[in-house]
Amino acid sequence: MAGDGPDGGTGGGSGVQYRVRGGSIDFHVGGGGYSAGVGGSRKGLARGIGGLEFPSSVVWDGRNDTGTGVASGAHAVTLESGTLRQTAWPVLLQWSPMGPRKVCGVKVPCIAMVCAFLLGAAADRNSVAADIRVERDGTGDFATIQAAVDAAADGDHILIGPGRYDERVVVTTPGWSVPVYVLVQRDRLSLVGAGNGQTIIGQAGVWNITQPWTRGIEAGTDWGSNNLHVEGIRFENIAYAISGHPGPNLDVVSCEFAGNHYGVFEVGPAEVNVQRSEFRGMARDGRLLYSSANAALVVSDCLFWLDPVHPWAQTAVQVQGTVSARFESSEFVNGAHGLNVVGGGATSILACTFGAHRYESVNCASCPSMEIVGSGFAGSGYALAIGQGQSSTVRMESSVVEDAVNGSIAFSSIGNLRVANCVLDRGARFVVDQYVFCDKSASGLPHLDFRNNDWGTTVADSIEAWIHTCDYVVDYVPFVGQPVANERTSWGTLKAGFR
Repeated sequence: MAGDGPDGGTGGGSGVQYRVRGGSIDFHVGGGGYSAGVGGSRKGLARGIGGLEFPSSVVWDGRNDTGTGVASGAHAVTLESGTLRQTAWPVLLQWSPMGPRKVCGVKVPCIAMVCAFLLGAAADRNSVAADIRVERDGTGDFATIQAAVDAAADGDHILIGPGRYDERVVVTTPGWSVPVYVLVQRDRLSLVGAGNGQTIIGQAGVWNITQPWTRGIEAGTDWGSNNLHVEGIRFENIAYAISGHPGPNLDVVSCEFAGNHYGVFEVGPAEVNVQRSEFRGMARDGRLLYSSANAALVVSDCLFWLDPVHPWAQTAVQVQGTVSARFESSEFVNGAHGLNVVGGGATSILACTFGAHRYESVNCASCPSMEIVGSGFAGSGYALAIGQGQSSTVRMESSVVEDAVNGSIAFSSIGNLRVANCVLDRGARFVVDQYVFCDKSASGLPHLDFRNNDWGTTVADSIEAWIHTCDYVVDYVPFVGQPVANERTSWGTLKAGFR
């Protein structure tokens, strides 16, 4: 590859070489190349395909034979106390085509800069993650997951073959001693199973509270584990399937959870990302997913399914004190409660479906901010409940409530509530239900905005009778026949079935 400067060199080739001539700096590592022309008034840049590589753009802007640019990525270079070192942060490079080069204002010969880039490339090569294979039949590097984890270095990938892995070790710390299937004590690690339920961690028999409170994967900052990726593994019959308190930054991808007391139990501060995973059944009254005091939680394309007739009032997902929570394209089915959000920061629920929850599908308990967009609710006590929400701002748009047992929305108090472009259902009680004692003598009542919704009727007196609140005034406009957004996109003639 050639730079666009007057004397840009040619990249590619094998081995390591560099050249400085006529205002250009050319060097090549392995089969890749890099060339930047810095003279003249044109921009020059070429990026190698192999060897040295910049994750983000580098621009050399020739200007009166002196170019300036910002190099960002793994091979940027700074100079501190006469020693070149590698840094991941952008640094300003000032180039003079005929003399020494400047890095952060310190003059160094061009060859020093070239060597620094080459050392960075070599360092990357030496830190390449290893794949460690675990096979039950002994054909891999190890036959147990714990042995592979103990032998791993930071950044390695543990590839786990099919089979049930039920070996446990007892981990003891002051005041705490429990059996653990996998203890992770590496800063960065990936555990990748065979997928499709083939790789199983946990016992074959049902777990109950008379048994030891086992951990499936135990990780966290106290163990030196700060970044953990778990993929393609099924967790069965464990007290805490994945446990961290304080937990690592955690990615859970394409995993299955069944018969556990807690599926994912993560106490922050950390960032948690759960994708394309299924949670089915809970041993007692734990949670399928529990996030507390984390910096961020993102859940997408997941299923949370609870036993419809379980004797305990089960909650599928609980989020508390988490700065940012986002649920997208996920399904919550059965149980007493679907999603319970307590305190924390902003919560987004986008294109999710909720069904058959005994009490409510979504509960906002003192949560500062919540938005529900493009979601569906069917067969629950209430679609949305808001408790102690004096300071809460809640927005629900383009969503559908059908076959509600009691009503669409219940609340005790609310700071700001906006419901628009939704199909609402009355249930056996009310569409809007303030379920605590209220003072009918209060004056200057705040208004809740319920305009532009389908109430299932055009009769204003009926709508008014379906609104039960004393501390608020609900603004509404009777439905006059125009379809709302959800009817046009996915719900067809659903409103015809409403009371």
